[in-house]
Amino acid sequence: MKSYFLNNMNNKFCLGIILSLSILISFNANAQDIAGKELKSLVIASFNHFPKIKEAENGISIATEKIKLIELNKQPDVTADAGYSYIRPKIELPINGEKFQFAPLNNFSASL
Repeated sequence: MKSYFLNNMNNKFCLGIILSLSILISFNANAQDIAGKELKSLVIASFNHFPKIKEAENGISIATEKIKLIELNKQPDVTADAGYSYIRPKIELPINGEKFQFAPLNNFSASL
């Protein structure tokens, strides 16, 4: 019985098939990697282009700003006011021998 695997011609043929298949597989894997990068760039470009996606992103940013404003409204509101008025003419009436003044000449006011 003749052994086909030990034949030098068959060994070269099998080796050639294995090498050519490995080269084809490596080229195919490289092409898939390039296609994956192109697909990823197209997906990113489509997300940046479509107005509905931009509208949703703007809605999210508006909602976060509203939440920040609501948190600020929970804080107490403190205001201060100060004033000074100088009133002339000085109005005085004599009542029971003493002078009664309707308004002070220098009026200071403050509120918190």
